[in-house]
Amino acid sequence: MSASGEILPQNYVKAISHAIHLYLIPGLTNCLNAVESYIQTSSDDVGVWKMQDGKDYYQRCLRWETTTTLTPEEIFDLGLKDTKQTLNKVVQVVKLMNDNGDMTLNSSDPPSVILREMFQSEKFRFQR
Repeated sequence: MSASGEILPQNYVKAISHAIHLYLIPGLTNCLNAVESYIQTSSDDVGVWKMQDGKDYYQRCLRWETTTTLTPEEIFDLGLKDTKQTLNKVVQVVKLMNDNGDMTLNSSDPPSVILREMFQSEKFRFQR
């Protein structure tokens, strides 16, 4: 905490806000659009697990590509854990931005609601 009682100095908050607008929101928007597009064209029967020995093949591919001995389920669980931690950090940033008057979202909203509102808000678009 700074001498003036701020959690972060104002120039840090501005730099973080700028980085969010310039990099994070456009990147996550592109990711969200890609996932939504993928969902529209995907089916439930896609994947190597539907093939003979598909589960074993997938495990070998994971080992080759990631050099890990984790199972697909363990990797999935790790992804869920990391995603939850990242979303919690987003909520902390939202709270900080609310405290500085940069945002008016309710920080008690689910992270998915906060992210969707941020993506759709003109306030979070980078202006040159």
